[in-house]
Amino acid sequence: MSSDAVDLDVSEAHGLPADPAPPGLAAGSLVSGRRPRTAALDVARAVALVGVFVQNYVVAFNLYPLRTDAWPDAFHGWLARLTDYSQGPLTTRFAAALVTIFGIGLTLLGSSSEFSRWTPVRRGLLLFVGGMWFNTAWPGTILPFYGMYLVILGPFARVTRRAYLLVAAVGVTVVTFAVRLWIFLALDADRGRLSRELAWLAMRDERGSRLGLSNPRGFVASMLYWGAHPLLPWLAFVLVGMWVGRTPWKTVAVQRRLVAVGLAMVAVGYIVASVMTRQVSGKWAWAWSTTLSSPYFDNPVKYDAPLYVLVTVGSSVAGIGLVLLAASRFPSAWVTRRLSEAGRVTLSIYVLHGLIPAAMFRWWLDRPSLGVGWAVLVALAAWVVAMAVGSWWVRGFRMGPLEDVLRRFSGDGAHSTELRR
Repeated sequence: MSSDAVDLDVSEAHGLPADPAPPGLAAGSLVSGRRPRTAALDVARAVALVGVFVQNYVVAFNLYPLRTDAWPDAFHGWLARLTDYSQGPLTTRFAAALVTIFGIGLTLLGSSSEFSRWTPVRRGLLLFVGGMWFNTAWPGTILPFYGMYLVILGPFARVTRRAYLLVAAVGVTVVTFAVRLWIFLALDADRGRLSRELAWLAMRDERGSRLGLSNPRGFVASMLYWGAHPLLPWLAFVLVGMWVGRTPWKTVAVQRRLVAVGLAMVAVGYIVASVMTRQVSGKWAWAWSTTLSSPYFDNPVKYDAPLYVLVTVGSSVAGIGLVLLAASRFPSAWVTRRLSEAGRVTLSIYVLHGLIPAAMFRWWLDRPSLGVGWAVLVALAAWVVAMAVGSWWVRGFRMGPLEDVLRRFSGDGAHSTELRR
């Protein structure tokens, strides 16, 4: 369950009006700077958040807590296949788009004249700690992973060589595949089970019981490659965003290229996957999978194969390009302005989108099973309400409450949720 939990944008508005900000503060953003924020990027955050709502609520309102016996009844038809969180074509696509936007914002943070390498590290630590707490209420949240992304890549926010960023993204993908291949070969050798020495690789102890995050080995496995949004390969999505951030992405020409390149990557990924599926089947099908899991073993095993990374990067880049083009084309439209306002408080919106249903499940509902169709409708309605509330909040206050906490903790000063003057 995920979202673009961190708003890092301090760039100039791309054809959209920016709110005035006091000296040293880009209104509503999480970093200090003397330039207004890029409203078009806020629109992209808000639009991508609708997919996060849908994906999360389809699971939450059918499988909470996650139980495999609900699959046959709760998931059916084309909508079920579309939104299947492990093997559907929309698997993590929206979350990855938000992480890519996060990477763009990270480069904008690095371009600030007041940038300090410790600022993203402090924010990352707070997100990690707060995210681990939030994970107890909303399992699978991306917040602790965002914290790790910031701690690891934040100090490199000022890297300007695009080639370095692209090579690093490819390197992360290669390492991810190598780790997955190692685990697969170990599983295959043991007929779907890992030896005692390697059981922790699948977050299992010697008896086959699942390791929790309180176990050091379980924690490492979850954060590195087995969790909902692990460092391998999700750091690649952040790096791609940083690469985009170092291009003149505010220009229409580059936005069109992003769409074209992204769609080409998606097409190539699915074509190669289709061809390989016809040529080779069986246990090696995971190696060219465009989704997250392989049905080869009794329990589906999560694999982030290279084609999954390629297709996900492509869909993210193309989607971002399309939204930027639309926001640039209609900068004064009512919808554009409302979404740009709501896009400034994505951290607060995201946490609320998880806390409200989590509280309902704890104190009111037992185990809801709305079916996919109703869950999607609930998600869309919740997103519309969230956008309206977020827009209203930003028009009355300078930033969201959680965004304010993050700024204060990182040493940006008390820029706060005081009423606008």
